[in-house]
Amino acid sequence: MTDQNPQRFSTFIAEHRAGLADADLTSAMQEVAHRCALTGKAGVVTLQIKVSPKGDMLSIVDTLAVKLPAPPAEERLYWIGSDGSLTRNHPNQPQLTRPDGTPPDPMHVGPASDPTTTGA
Repeated sequence: MTDQNPQRFSTFIAEHRAGLADADLTSAMQEVAHRCALTGKAGVVTLQIKVSPKGDMLSIVDTLAVKLPAPPAEERLYWIGSDGSLTRNHPNQPQLTRPDGTPPDPMHVGPASDPTTTGA
């Protein structure tokens, strides 16, 4: 039972599930391509099509699997404190504090770089 002019697979996918299979594949491919471009790592788009007989018809079920490349890991540096614990502060340098002894607010903009202050 071979047809001399079989239906093209691309036509089948475009029509399967009223076009949703093609839309899902397009979206998955775009997402994987974008993530691969960002990370420089490989991703995978897998389409599985299960064909089963159902009386005098065929049941077709498509399953789409996407494996995105992992985002690059962010490196953080730590020192080892005198007690062996990890610390973000250099163990041989005193920690900066305000005149009242509290640590500085990292989100605070000081007067020297704050354009709203006149410095007077």
